[in-house]
Amino acid sequence: MEEKKRARISSLEDLKLEFVEKRRKKYLQDLEFFSTFTQTDEITFSNHLPTTFNDQSEPLNDDIVQFNNITELNDNIKKLGEPLELNQLLRLSGGISEILVFPEFITCLDSLINEEINQIRGSMFFVRPEGSRVLIHINNHTASVHNKQNYVKHVFSTDIKGPTILDCVIPTPFVSKLPNIMDKNADNPDVTIVYYVIDILMLNGHILTTSDLECRLFFLASILDELNTDSKILFQFVKYSEVNFDQLNSAYQSIINKEFDYETDSIIFVNKNSTYVGGYNPNWLCYKDYNINKYCLCNQVICKVYNKCGNLYTHDNVLIGKSNDNFKHKILKISIVDVEDLKITYKIISKSQGYKTTDTLRKIYVNFINRKPGNDNFTKLLQSLST
Repeated sequence: MEEKKRARISSLEDLKLEFVEKRRKKYLQDLEFFSTFTQTDEITFSNHLPTTFNDQSEPLNDDIVQFNNITELNDNIKKLGEPLELNQLLRLSGGISEILVFPEFITCLDSLINEEINQIRGSMFFVRPEGSRVLIHINNHTASVHNKQNYVKHVFSTDIKGPTILDCVIPTPFVSKLPNIMDKNADNPDVTIVYYVIDILMLNGHILTTSDLECRLFFLASILDELNTDSKILFQFVKYSEVNFDQLNSAYQSIINKEFDYETDSIIFVNKNSTYVGGYNPNWLCYKDYNINKYCLCNQVICKVYNKCGNLYTHDNVLIGKSNDNFKHKILKISIVDVEDLKITYKIISKSQGYKTTDTLRKIYVNFINRKPGNDNFTKLLQSLST
């Protein structure tokens, strides 16, 4: 089934009102719950339970306790160690995706670039490492690393007492090297795990998400020495820079020349005056092309959209077309055939099996234009920034 639909796209300011300001209070509640839920002196099986229980969850790893249904889970909670209420386990319906910020994408389209540039001018930027986003929660000198599904993947000691919460990236090569936390005898003495810290949400019990970016970075810089006390764990802070022609061009050339210590994923711009509100947040903007991210080049662009009563919507609530009677699932995968003036031609592939959230219209457009070499949008971005 192929569909073509003229899309209406909202301004970044309107998206901030809808997706950030309206959920600010709920986000603080989710953050408080996450911190409370993970505060334990010893990691127990209950900490490994996913916060989503539906047919769209990603298959669990062998070292994760799994239940077939909620009734079985409820019957076995007390057997797992720490008694937890079922409603507590289910409250974070989106897992860590409700806590971590996920950016909007920069299109450089003629109709949108002025607003994008205006926001960039009031931002700082960093070059994001390629890898998996994780939240690191530290309490009583014990750090637990939570992936997007809220599974604990790594546990280690630190000099920081906490509770402290860090927004980090673990490069893909290190994911497979994480020790098996279910095996107390497991050890990897020759492996040093690297975490790149991109933001801080809480420091020793003080919530920092209500502070602006520069304030958060100040407190983040103050704890570097305390973080790096384990020879097997290395924390490195991504470098934030002021946005201007020279700084941005220099960073891009360093990416092309492979001068970073890590594989690069994208350039992230964070509004200086913005607080940290997790989930989809247009105060964070992402620029990506094939020079920055080697995975941009592809033969097929696959995206995820909401299926609401037979109508297909992007994450930013843009109607792009219809499904059919064969597809009743809430989230569908579509293959992008063409995008012209934000008109999307697509083909429905299947229901979504993963935990990942749906894609915005801007992200769909960026992924499509990046599928082949030849994207010169960075030059356009620099030229617009200098005028």
